[in-house]
Amino acid sequence: MPAGFCPEPAGSVFDAPYRRAMLPATSDFHEGRTPMPFTPDRLRRRIAYGVGLVLLLTLVVWAGLFVSRAGLLREIRPVRPGPCSMIPGFTGPEDIAIDRARAQAFVISADRYGVFNHGRSPDGDIKLIALDHPERPPRSLHPLPGIDFFPHGIDLWIDPDGRRRLFVIDHGRDGHRHAVRIFDVAEDGTLTLAETVRGSALIDPDDLVALDARRFYVTNLYGSRGGFGRFVENYLMWPRADVVFFDGNRLRRVVDSLALANGILLTPDRRHLLVAEVIRNRIRIYRRESDVSLVPEGSISLEMGPDNLMMDEGGAIWVAGHPNLLDAARRMRGEDHPSPSEVVRIEWKPGAPARVVPVYRDRGDELSMASVALPWHDTLYIGSVDAPYLLHCSLDGRAPPSRIR
Repeated sequence: MPAGFCPEPAGSVFDAPYRRAMLPATSDFHEGRTPMPFTPDRLRRRIAYGVGLVLLLTLVVWAGLFVSRAGLLREIRPVRPGPCSMIPGFTGPEDIAIDRARAQAFVISADRYGVFNHGRSPDGDIKLIALDHPERPPRSLHPLPGIDFFPHGIDLWIDPDGRRRLFVIDHGRDGHRHAVRIFDVAEDGTLTLAETVRGSALIDPDDLVALDARRFYVTNLYGSRGGFGRFVENYLMWPRADVVFFDGNRLRRVVDSLALANGILLTPDRRHLLVAEVIRNRIRIYRRESDVSLVPEGSISLEMGPDNLMMDEGGAIWVAGHPNLLDAARRMRGEDHPSPSEVVRIEWKPGAPARVVPVYRDRGDELSMASVALPWHDTLYIGSVDAPYLLHCSLDGRAPPSRIR
């Protein structure tokens, strides 16, 4: 016997009777029986069980993401920066462009619901407000016939020599003939059409930001043209939206795979581009390269679906948005259903963590579907998708002047 060899003791678990006792007591392993063959039917059943389990897990994950991103479980607790009042004279003041040097702002006005739900004319207009005198009625500029003009996103470009150009997304009379209108702005605010940009890349333009007197970036809220594709983007959260750049000659895509791209903003140094992603409740940050291509640099998470973005003189980002996306969808379909509103201020610098501060929040009773927030000194102007007024709030607790209390 070799050294170190230890024979198995009698009655140990290595004996045959004990080995049989340790085997599972199933019919496949009973002594004297043939194991059940692995038939095609058994294979199909196992595949079906596996596929069913994967689908179930996918559904659970999707439901969790949808409930979270849509804000269905979020409690809306009102927040006020101070007393608020209404400035009438608008139809859906969805976006605002500020001219700080002249203390005025351009506000879009269009009957969005009338177009999409009742086939009416958009009755589109651009209105000019004096930021230091909100008690004055807004001035209608009528840059194009209202029956055909359907303004949406808006941005103001000011040259170093003081020349001004206003960039406006126009959806046309039926809401589907998309274009970007570029207007020259006179000293008194009068608008003269200088250029119109059209192209197949403008699938569903939502917001834009000017790079200079002709070039601009524009977001497409959807990447699909048809109703079914947009349903999938909305409810299955399929990221098909994009950002398009106009280089002065043609439109080309520079960012894709976004989940409902909405507001867009360039930092004052033109080095970073920020894009609101509604479905993913975040703001994407991109670094601009010398060839105007964009490199992802992270994101800022929010508790709402962000709409338009504004930056104040101190570099803080002001975001209006929708805490409950299903309520917003119901209201967009024309239902008389309140949709909560929220405004936050984001203290952000490139490469540093962002700090999100709630400024205004409402269940939709005072203002439904807030879409833009413009701070001006110690007051705040808030626009929305469908309200017949701008909301004007104090940021220092004192009641702001307004024609309606």
